[in-house]
Amino acid sequence: MPRALTALIRAARAAWPELALDESALTTFVEQRVEEPAALSEGRAAGLVVAFACSAADPLALEVFEQRYTARVPDWVRRIDRNPAFAAEVQQILRERLLAGSPPKIAEFRGSGSLEGWLRVSATRAALDLLRPSKREQPIDESSELAGEWLDDPELEYLKARYRDDFKQALSEALEALGDREP
Repeated sequence: MPRALTALIRAARAAWPELALDESALTTFVEQRVEEPAALSEGRAAGLVVAFACSAADPLALEVFEQRYTARVPDWVRRIDRNPAFAAEVQQILRERLLAGSPPKIAEFRGSGSLEGWLRVSATRAALDLLRPSKREQPIDESSELAGEWLDDPELEYLKARYRDDFKQALSEALEALGDREP
């Protein structure tokens, strides 16, 4: 291994001394991802250390991931949607996409940019994916093949006929309880 890469790994490792890492596995991880060691900055090398530790499910690394990166997601997706619930959903999607699986997707981080930038792009993509309607969310129209399965259901027709009057009565009572509202 080139001396420059050894020095960078040592400096990056020093940035996260609390992480319990297998030095040999870390070295292999970095060597597999870094094509040009001279171009790797200490900050990007430190990002590789965090990515490696997260891919190894190190509890402290996962805590660093949460506190340093996942906590920033609301800022990263604010231009897409300001709703805190939306940001929380993006955070969860990011956790699932990057930290679950074998190997986890975070292991694909190559250090060609900052880990924060890589995660910001991932969060933005997750946010945009969340806004796109999926095929499962498309309304079923009566002409769809799937609609025919439940539109012609005799059991459903029986239930509708059986409880139609009860439903109308309950709805009427509920509407009367609301009272008149002025515009």
